[in-house]
Amino acid sequence: MSIFDTPDMARSRMRLTLGFVAAWVAACLSGCSAPEMLVRLATHPRGATINEYDFRLHQPPVHTFDQVDVAAMVKSEQRSPKVDNLLVVLDTEGLKGRTYRGIPADQYGREVLRRFHRTLPDANWRGDLFVTQAAGKGTALNPDQPYAALQRELEMDKGVSMSGLSGTSLGTALDQLADESVRRSGRVAVVVITGWDRIDQAAENAVMRLRQRHESAKGLKVAGAASAPWEGKAQPGVCFYAVGVGNAHSRERLYTPESCGSFWAGDALMQPAEMAGMVLDVLYGLPVDDDGDGVPNYLDHCSQTPPGRTVTSQGCLRFPSPDDRQGERQK
Repeated sequence: MSIFDTPDMARSRMRLTLGFVAAWVAACLSGCSAPEMLVRLATHPRGATINEYDFRLHQPPVHTFDQVDVAAMVKSEQRSPKVDNLLVVLDTEGLKGRTYRGIPADQYGREVLRRFHRTLPDANWRGDLFVTQAAGKGTALNPDQPYAALQRELEMDKGVSMSGLSGTSLGTALDQLADESVRRSGRVAVVVITGWDRIDQAAENAVMRLRQRHESAKGLKVAGAASAPWEGKAQPGVCFYAVGVGNAHSRERLYTPESCGSFWAGDALMQPAEMAGMVLDVLYGLPVDDDGDGVPNYLDHCSQTPPGRTVTSQGCLRFPSPDDRQGERQK
């Protein structure tokens, strides 16, 4: 109350204030959440819209491929071949009738095979390419026949029939392939290009039998297999690799700690560097590391590191002692 207000004026001002507060409380109870003013913007019918981001621009291309020179990598990294035979299966029967990325899945699998062939360096591997088919079985091949990748490419482009495996079941086809693999001396790499759903329980068992036949002597009989004794060879020597058409990564149930092999998604191999990595994994051992420090020779700047010491990424001692420095000065 101001000193210039009369009692009547003060009571009038108080009534106005209380009325304003009562009106504001009533408004808030009917939906007000804050005393800030609500800003209304004009509606523009032709304004911007938000759609899903188109990730297709980030998908690996399938129309271009500049292969990596694997032979040069093998030479510089001092890698040695780890297999003598290469058996490749294109599971056309399991892929046909499907589409992936808007194209037939069997064509996509064929493109994976083409890039694999283009990346293979010239070498003296023995082996052949097999294609699954609805019925029939290819004749036994000459175990000493070389795996001529470019020749197989030309033959497939011309429509020449490849060696066939009955593909009604991938397990059946792999059992037939096992008959072929045990006829070969030395280590064998099996590469299968298929769809992951084709690797069912029957195919899983067939892969296990394939591995067992390369570890067991001739004449072994196993429950659930054919009545005739297996033809096997008493030496370990098979690595199983699979590529699944699509972007799913693997069938881990085919992997065991003691087994040899790897599994890839087809999309992961569409780039040249990734395909080169697969070829190196399938056909070659690790780069040479003479001093055993975990850094291969071609990256090692200190080639005689003492055993058991911590090293840098360049193969040199991370924590050199005074004796180590003295030894370096005397060299």
